[in-house]
Amino acid sequence: MCLIAGSSLMAQKIQVKEDKKGINGSKRDVLYVEIPKVEGKDVEKAWEDLMKDYDAEKVKSRKEIFADNAHITSVADQAVDVYAKIEEKNGMVEFYVAVDLGGAYMGSDHPAEQSAMKSIVRDFAQQVAKEAFEELQEEKAEVVEDIEKEIKSIQKDKEHLEKKNEKYQENIEENLEEIEELEKELEEQNKLLEEAQKKVKKVNKNASKID
Repeated sequence: MCLIAGSSLMAQKIQVKEDKKGINGSKRDVLYVEIPKVEGKDVEKAWEDLMKDYDAEKVKSRKEIFADNAHITSVADQAVDVYAKIEEKNGMVEFYVAVDLGGAYMGSDHPAEQSAMKSIVRDFAQQVAKEAFEELQEEKAEVVEDIEKEIKSIQKDKEHLEKKNEKYQENIEENLEEIEELEKELEEQNKLLEEAQKKVKKVNKNASKID
């Protein structure tokens, strides 16, 4: 439930805006979106895959991602060239998209085309953010599971030592030295247990910041 709510809240925060940006050698009208908690390489790979889904003849990635002759029918009847730029800042990706409609770049003077492309960019950003969020949650769950296993193991060892200690307590005069050694071991196990429990609290605290 928490995972779904967190993912949904993150998606709601994603908004596509209009901007000006240096892209393909000149300052152009672009669509701009901030994608939180993702890495640039993951956004780049996802966008390349999307452009290939639109049957782009070529998809090249250097400083920018260029998709040649992509067939995005919701944007234009003819094939279009799509330029995308990725900038990583403060734990998020700033993603810019410019579209060459064939002789003119898409801008506010192309309201229908721009609206359609905004939907594509918004859906893309939301999906990438959702996948990144779910991956973080899975990693957190794995860490918590490992620590919980460690706690169970420590608790088992602790219970074993306690039983052993009780047995030696019955013959305390004969086994005084052994008892002292066991109590030291028991103290060490209690310290390990406390450290493991602190790890769980720390992981849950960090996860709450992501949510």
